[in-house]
Amino acid sequence: MVDPALDPACAQLRKRVVAFARDLEHDVREHDRDESFDHGAWERCAELGLLGNPIPADLGGAGLDVLRTVVAFEAFGFGCADNGLAFALGAHLWACTMPLLELGTREQCERWIPGLVSGALVGAHAASEREAGSDVFAMRTSAVRDGDRYVLHGHKAHVTNAPVADLLLVFANVDPLFGHAGISAFLVERSQPGVSVCLPIS
Repeated sequence: MVDPALDPACAQLRKRVVAFARDLEHDVREHDRDESFDHGAWERCAELGLLGNPIPADLGGAGLDVLRTVVAFEAFGFGCADNGLAFALGAHLWACTMPLLELGTREQCERWIPGLVSGALVGAHAASEREAGSDVFAMRTSAVRDGDRYVLHGHKAHVTNAPVADLLLVFANVDPLFGHAGISAFLVERSQPGVSVCLPIS
């Protein structure tokens, strides 16, 4: 069924993504049993453009507007049997790539966004903590300046994509005296010293 409010190009995009999602070779039950991540399905979604639809062409994206980007994601969720994969794609794009695009420096964007768009990198948004989920301003993770860099101290919890993420957008408090205004975001590579990812005990 096609929404009559969509223009022909947008309706065609939706139809194409639904067909792709339905034909995606992806065994949800197998990955649930193994608690594994399907990198192949992730890469195919990137090839379709789902990871870069709203990203400018000079950074590897398609430069689509918000409507077409949302239509594509809705279509994927409609056609795909794996809600977890759809959720992971959304967390990667909306909570990591887009904040980087909107608020990062040009150097940071050029360094990270092409890989996030191509699927070579998986992004995650690390704000929640065990005692600071819905009340994110209660976070205890701190960031202390050390010369020309910051050292982060703390733990995050319930971070979508964390087990496979290459790049994490981590929120930490630079100065608790400023309350929520003291919180800043930091780009943290998984490979950086001191970074560890602990999987939940099943």
